[in-house]
Amino acid sequence: MVIPFVVVVLTSILLSSLLIVINFQLMRPSFYGDTLNKVHFYNLLMGPTLDQYLEDLYQIPYQDLPLEFSKPLQETLNLSSDQLAASIRRAVPAAWLQSSTDKLLTGLEAYLSESNSVIEVDLDTGTQIKLIVSESKYLLSTTNAYNLAYQKFLDPSLSIISKQPLPLNVRIPTSRIIQASRAVMPPEWIQGQLESALDEVTPYLVGDADEFTVHIGFKDRTAIASEELKLMLLEANMGDILYEGVIQPAIKDLISKKIILPYDFVLTDEEIVEIMRTVAPTIWVEEQTSIAIDEVTKYILGETDEISILIDITSNKLAAQNKIQESVNEYVTKQLNLPMCDSEQQDSLSKAKSYLDFPLCIPEDSEIYLQTQSKISDAIKYVAFDSIPDVIDMDQDILRSQLMDLGGPDSRELLDKIRKLISEGFTYTHADLEADIASSPWIKLEDFNETRQFIKNGWIGDQKTLDATLWGEENTDFISNLRSGINNVKRYGWIAYLIIILMLVPIAFLGGRNTRQRLLWGIGALVISSIIALILFGPIYSQYIDKLSLNLSVGTIDDSYFSQADSLLMDLGVTYWRQILSDIQRNLLIGPLIMFVVSLLAILLVIFWDKVKPIVEGRDAPKLQTGYISDNSLGK
Repeated sequence: MVIPFVVVVLTSILLSSLLIVINFQLMRPSFYGDTLNKVHFYNLLMGPTLDQYLEDLYQIPYQDLPLEFSKPLQETLNLSSDQLAASIRRAVPAAWLQSSTDKLLTGLEAYLSESNSVIEVDLDTGTQIKLIVSESKYLLSTTNAYNLAYQKFLDPSLSIISKQPLPLNVRIPTSRIIQASRAVMPPEWIQGQLESALDEVTPYLVGDADEFTVHIGFKDRTAIASEELKLMLLEANMGDILYEGVIQPAIKDLISKKIILPYDFVLTDEEIVEIMRTVAPTIWVEEQTSIAIDEVTKYILGETDEISILIDITSNKLAAQNKIQESVNEYVTKQLNLPMCDSEQQDSLSKAKSYLDFPLCIPEDSEIYLQTQSKISDAIKYVAFDSIPDVIDMDQDILRSQLMDLGGPDSRELLDKIRKLISEGFTYTHADLEADIASSPWIKLEDFNETRQFIKNGWIGDQKTLDATLWGEENTDFISNLRSGINNVKRYGWIAYLIIILMLVPIAFLGGRNTRQRLLWGIGALVISSIIALILFGPIYSQYIDKLSLNLSVGTIDDSYFSQADSLLMDLGVTYWRQILSDIQRNLLIGPLIMFVVSLLAILLVIFWDKVKPIVEGRDAPKLQTGYISDNSLGK
């Protein structure tokens, strides 16, 4: 009959201890922050743990790194892991992490309180962001961090450009374009642009300014860009540039695709251009190519909106005409193998008005032969070259049409973008950023602006305001009721102690026959229950802590790369968790320990009442008369 009540007493003791832990630890957010401070979490995290992670990171093959590095990390940055760790600690001090966490937990504690408390959270984030920016600029000036800008942003763009047809039908390898870019945009220039952009954007991000304008101008780079572009074009085949890039696009619609010459000798338009290139003097080709390159370079760099390339090809046409005539004669003598003309055929040749009337023979008479050659020359000139102007006039429309034929609309659009970028520079403002955010599925513009305000001023409000912000206006009543329920656990925790006292009464009356026995039974039940609780919360609980094992996974590039750092982080997590469990154990033991000591003293008092009573009466006998309990009454 007594055992069920003892079980209830034991359960109530356990429950009361748990309520102490819940009220004074688990439901007090600052408890978790205090525990972090006890185990020196922030110093260990930003100290040996950070050092080990960076050391492990530097050991990863650069091919496996996510940013597509082309060299080992230390070689790319020219910065050791120890130097990078020191820089990170300067930018994000452990003290700031600790202070910020404590402030957040303090604000959360105010949020969980029952009254509509004022909540104020100011992490001094603006100052910290400025410190991070300052440290970033220092790294830019002392390391090769600009290589990341090259490898991540510039080089991929240049690779795309190199795959598109270029003006004058020039093909330039990606490696050569990247090499030229280093001369046009050297590290010190990249560094200056990055620092200027950071200086412009930082006040906006921290809420000190409502606008920003980042402008990267290329006007001061056009001279170098012009020289590099000319060098790259000159490195290409001169004949290819002049004939495929300038002459052929200008005359392609002026001559037939297929031309039939005397004796049915056939040439295509491409073969005619190739013959013109073959007979052209090298010096003349170089001079005309240089002129074309100068004009096209000015156009690409936005120095002019028009192209006017004038190339006199009169001599080139005549030389090509003679070369074709030689080919016709060779064709007649070697391939057709025509016989010598008889007198009638020679007479027909002399009277022929067109090469179409030529008989299929070779005249013996030299005068008639010369007349025939003159008519062949006139025919070649008429059929192949009369439609070609003596002066090639190539303008921007022909250039753009050429790009359209070679690469479609994308090539023309790329040229326009390059010209606009070089002539106008790159400008990015707060309006552009806000437009990008407004169209982004990841973040709302309203949230972004609220974040800026939080960085500047922190956040101040009450529980109702925060409830509406976090959970929506329609859920504020539910959250408020939930918070009240949580606080009721604190308010009515004393009920567990009342249950203990109430359960001791039936135990006393069921177990004892007189007052002394009843007291001993009731108090004894409390002693036994307290001892059981102390055993549960003492050695058994400690045994669990000793066997505690956490399997923490950081989830980085590859766990094997960070095994040592993961081990440090796991140890830090285990230390923190053990400290929490140890602090919880202390509060779990407080209630049962007090009950055990008090009940033990009470049992001793009851047992030795005969000896204690005279002492008590001797000190304050008159006062104790009314409450006097005789030996006989205790024995009944």
